[in-house]
Amino acid sequence: MKNILKLAMGIVLLTLMFSSVGWSQSVADIVLIIDSSGSMETNDSGGLRIEAARQLIDLSDSNVYIGIVDFDHVAKNLVSLTRADDHGKDTLKEVLEDIDSDGYTDIAAGLQLGAEILDASTTFTARRAAVLLTDGFDSDPKTLEEYVGTYQTNGWNVYTIGLDSGGEVDRPLLEAIAAETVEGEYYSVTLDNIQSVYHTILAKITLKSVVLASPSGYINQDQTIEKGVKIDGWVTNANFGLSWGGSTIEMVLIDPSGAEITPTTAASLGISYQAAQTYVIYTVDAPIQGEWKMRLTGTDIPLEGEPYSIVVTGTSDFVTNLLAFEPSYTIGDTVRIGIRIEEKTGDTPHPIIGATTSATVLRPDGRIEMIDLLDDGTHDDNDAGDGIYAGNYANLDKLGTYLIRVFVQNGFSREIQQQIVVGALDNVYIDGSTLVPAAGTTVSTAPRLISAVISGPAGRIDSDSIVMKIDGKVVSHVYDNVNQLVSFAPARLSRGMHTVSLTVNDDIETSWTFTIVSGGISRYDTLMVLLDSELNLFKDTYLAQNYPNPFNPEAWIPYRLSHPADVSIQIYDNLGNIVRTLDIGLKGAGTYMSRSRAAYWDGKNEKGERVASGIFFYTLRTQDFSATRRMIILK
Repeated sequence: MKNILKLAMGIVLLTLMFSSVGWSQSVADIVLIIDSSGSMETNDSGGLRIEAARQLIDLSDSNVYIGIVDFDHVAKNLVSLTRADDHGKDTLKEVLEDIDSDGYTDIAAGLQLGAEILDASTTFTARRAAVLLTDGFDSDPKTLEEYVGTYQTNGWNVYTIGLDSGGEVDRPLLEAIAAETVEGEYYSVTLDNIQSVYHTILAKITLKSVVLASPSGYINQDQTIEKGVKIDGWVTNANFGLSWGGSTIEMVLIDPSGAEITPTTAASLGISYQAAQTYVIYTVDAPIQGEWKMRLTGTDIPLEGEPYSIVVTGTSDFVTNLLAFEPSYTIGDTVRIGIRIEEKTGDTPHPIIGATTSATVLRPDGRIEMIDLLDDGTHDDNDAGDGIYAGNYANLDKLGTYLIRVFVQNGFSREIQQQIVVGALDNVYIDGSTLVPAAGTTVSTAPRLISAVISGPAGRIDSDSIVMKIDGKVVSHVYDNVNQLVSFAPARLSRGMHTVSLTVNDDIETSWTFTIVSGGISRYDTLMVLLDSELNLFKDTYLAQNYPNPFNPEAWIPYRLSHPADVSIQIYDNLGNIVRTLDIGLKGAGTYMSRSRAAYWDGKNEKGERVASGIFFYTLRTQDFSATRRMIILK
């Protein structure tokens, strides 16, 4: 009996001991190996690699342990594995300040010290991995065994990141190092997407599912952009991360019910919000299933605009991670679209064999193309497959953004998105994902609005060069230079197929088609008259242009009545949705033009919220009169 009691006490003591060092809690041990050689003074003068490491630390939870190695011609252990709880995060981020830019590059020394830190871990069940970032060549090249032998022996993964500085990175070496480990990958990055890559790698190491990775985008001052992501019922926790290089971008999260989550309301809703100089993170436990949206607003942006990256990750027992993409592509390149699909048993992943996977590519011209993704690798002696499903897309024939959607079916269903860029990120493009009506679609009645968004720095868009044509005929479009929206409200379109073409800066052109089933006057025009016209059913009754225009935040809407009438004014957004109704009431015949008599709008919607910058329409109605004009809010 005494021996049994002693054994029980021993087990308790061992449990307490291991618990104190995190053995029972740790999911992952990660060592960040960061290049601090002299070339970084030029290639990363703003220290964005340090900001990326900070973001990874903030994204980690207390189940993750992190160590940091600084290397140039020698390697330094800035901090051994430290638990990423609140206190540990402060310690980890503090030591990042010690990273400088001086000396030569000894990649092997950095990897060797990283291996020593991982080897000293007492978190026996954790997945262990190194994340190596460098911008150059090793000053004293070694054999692969010397670089990665310890990692191979222990089954640890190495993720390598090459910071593109004009061809200075030893990409073959970094690719080879990553390929020598089971799940290691090489990532080519620029300063524009370095933070999103760190976020993606953290998700892979900790067995989280990358639900959406959108590393390319551009935002301008006061511009509002919305991006959506579908969260399925297998996701138990979600991180919504936004990063940028400088300036200030605000993000509001919108759940599938339409409820808005802001930095000031997040805590009251049980949602974590973290903000730093170049990133923000929302963390949602048990997220509602459906489409979540991220609304970005450029609040302090330079004239040349600001690139941004969005990455959404979710914890799930079904792990679906896209393989690495390039930061940008050129016309004629081939894109390998690959996804690793695994199922976790406890904390151990197993490849899923026989899943149904496919991908669609939404091109800059709005066309959609489909690709089958096949598992043609080998996992064991039976050639059962390795759980990596891949296919090639070789139709990069147009500059712009290509939105890739990957669909997985295997007892669960999931959609994962990735946006890639052909050309330079800061080029001007017509965004194929914003075309209205969408390319190739069929609509029951004539559309309320035909529109598209131009992406890229606002200063590089020549608004005078914009030409929109419907079926070969030039139409009088409206251009919102804040949100970069080109739009046209048709009065009448016949049924059948119609072709829209849009040209910007004289050499950027997109054309797309849509089909109308019934045709005729659109539903939009049953409410509104042709833009910029006056509908004079009675001689002296009309609606004048609001003033000022553009305006912020308030406007006056002048009008005249030929006889007494009950008056109302409805305000619509550019999709025809009612934003606000102004019930003016019974008014006598006369002129209502001055500020003391004209209708007044405070720039708020029915909920009392300020509306975003953009194009709006206002319609004055009486029992026998209706007229519409456009207005522009410019913040």
